[in-house]
This record gives sequence, structure tokens and C-alpha cells, in this order.
Amino acid sequence: SARQLQKAMAMSRPIRVAVLGMGKMGAAMCERLVAAGHDVVAWNRSGDRAVEAVSRIVKLNHEGRVLVAATPRHAMNALWYSMQGEEKQAVALVVVSDSAAAESLLRGVAVPPNVTIANLTSGSPEEGRAIAAVVGGEVVDGAYCGPPEAVRTGTGQLFVSADDESVVDRVRDVLEPLGDVCFAGPVGAARALDYAVVDLYFV
Repeated sequence: SARQLQKAMAMSRPIRVAVLGMGKMGAAMCERLVAAGHDVVAWNRSGDRAVEAVSRIVKLNHEGRVLVAATPRHAMNALWYSMQGEEKQAVALVVVSDSAAAESLLRGVAVPPNVTIANLTSGSPEEGRAIAAVVGGEVVDGAYCGPPEAVRTGTGQLFVSADDESVVDRVRDVLEPLGDVCFAGPVGAARALDYAVVDLYFV
């Protein structure tokens, strides 16, 4: 519940990261970030899947902790509440099934000013720009080049874009454990670069 989540936060160090979407990629990202020492709040549309993924991560005895939020709004509130007074920017990774799901999710939540959205959901450059417009605040638009196994070992390539590179710089230390972070330019550029890499190697 929201009350239980708030109680857990009050007893721990600040929670700086949320992972919204605990499919194969989202769960791998959550696991990698917890292994890097981050405390993470996780959400999935299917609550059972989130609990199962979190249970597996907890058994690995990493330095960081992971909590489950009942809704995306609870996850955002957890970041806002936990990071009040902190100098660093919190980040919410959006890793859902497709761009339509990401846009629907983000239309339904208020993004606190101390939270940067990192949309890592697969999609086209146009979809990335449309989602950034929905958020309206600080957005990192990205594409991960590599399978979930690469995420868990931090050996993949994470293409990121933002209309101001300083937006990426403020959360770069959160993104770097996931893989080699490459800034591609304004929102949409990371997805275009990912498409070009896929065409080069797989077409």
C-alpha cells in the first residue's frame, strides 16, 4: 500500500530510481541498478509479475533495495517524497510494451519537478518526440541496443537523447550501470541512431 511504501522510505536512504514496467528489459534494468547499489521502486501493470521479479532480485542479496509500488502515481510520489531536499535529480525509467502504453502511462501521472523521465520503451523517433511532448518537463529519450542479458552485465549500448545534454548529465550516473551511454542529440535522435545500427548489422 501507499502507507507501507512511505513507511519503508522513511526508514531508508533516499530512493532515487523508479522502473515503470517489469517485463524482461525492465526487470533486467531493475536488477542491474539494485546491483549497482541503488534503491529502486518498481511498478508493473500486472502486479504479480512485479512481485515475482522483485522476489528474484531480493534473493541475489545486492547492496541496493527494491520496493513495489501499486500504481505509477505511487512510484512518482515515492521519488518526490524520498528525494525532497536532495541535490541529485531522481529518474523514472519507462520500459513498457510499446509507445502507446508509455504515452498512456505518462498521461495518467503528474511528474514531480525533481524527477526526470527516461523513456526507454521501444518505438520510432516520432513516437519518442510525441511522448516527450506529453511529459513536458525534463525527458531523456533512449534506446537500448542489446538483450536483457547485456543489461544485467552492463555490456550493452544505451543511446540517449535530450533537447539539452545537461538533462542527461544530471542522471548519467544512474544510466551508466546499464551500459555504454552515448548521447545522440535532441529527442528522437537516439531512436534514429538505434534504427541505423540495427539496419547496419541485421539487414
